[in-house]
Amino acid sequence: MPGWLSSAGSGPLTSMLSNATSTAWINVCMDHQHERKQRSSDAAAPAKHKGTDENQTDQRIRGRPGQGAALLYGGTGLCEEDRLQPGAKETKMTDREQYAPGPASGVRVQKDRGQNGEEKWTLILVRELRHSPEKVWQALTDPAHLREWAPFDADGSLGTVGTTVKLTTVGAPVPHVTETTVTRADAPKALEYKWGGFDMRWELEALGGGTRLTLWTNIGHGFIAMGAAGWHICFDVLDHLLSGTPIGRIVGPEAMKFGGWQRLHAEYAKQFGVEAPNWPPKAAQES
Repeated sequence: MPGWLSSAGSGPLTSMLSNATSTAWINVCMDHQHERKQRSSDAAAPAKHKGTDENQTDQRIRGRPGQGAALLYGGTGLCEEDRLQPGAKETKMTDREQYAPGPASGVRVQKDRGQNGEEKWTLILVRELRHSPEKVWQALTDPAHLREWAPFDADGSLGTVGTTVKLTTVGAPVPHVTETTVTRADAPKALEYKWGGFDMRWELEALGGGTRLTLWTNIGHGFIAMGAAGWHICFDVLDHLLSGTPIGRIVGPEAMKFGGWQRLHAEYAKQFGVEAPNWPPKAAQES
């Protein structure tokens, strides 16, 4: 994903790879390790926990008066009451445990030269979603939706040209916050801004009753397969969210320990003709 390597030269991804070089990260995700263990414990616990074991998403919703569930689930067919039912929570956990990404597809690399002759690689990801452009647009711009699938949090809406928004990379070993100004917001068709040192250009094209979503983002060639694997999973999570079966954000360190990410990383590296870095180290995968 575009912010996967955060360092002076490669942006949000590097910080994930090494504390020494981290400035932003590999833009992948939030460390759900504790949350996953907690959910497993909750599922096995008796009903006495019903009123107190709401997951982090529910706590975040309740902590934002005036925004609430309508903002986050308005396009998914879920209301807060449904979301807080024990059965709904168990369904989310089950869906997450059963989730497995499909094979590497819908991604290509565009190779160019910068103003000073430096090599510039652009990752182009295309995904056909079963949801309207308006619904997808909301997921790309609304902070509550972004919190459920994207590798960063936003402190404001990305849906208005000229708006300045702070983006916080999720899962970075040290806090990484960058400011961006939205340079294009043609709802529900096109959106442009920067995430750290990465250009982020989204295009939404109506396709039947759904949307063809395309993302262009620059990323260092050494980590482009990692970015592709990360965004692949993020798009899957986005699709689940919009379909009303949210499985929770899978980014950052957790994504890199995820077996599906390892496979995708290798598949995209082969497709792009690059060497797949041995990351994360075996010890980290087993931790």
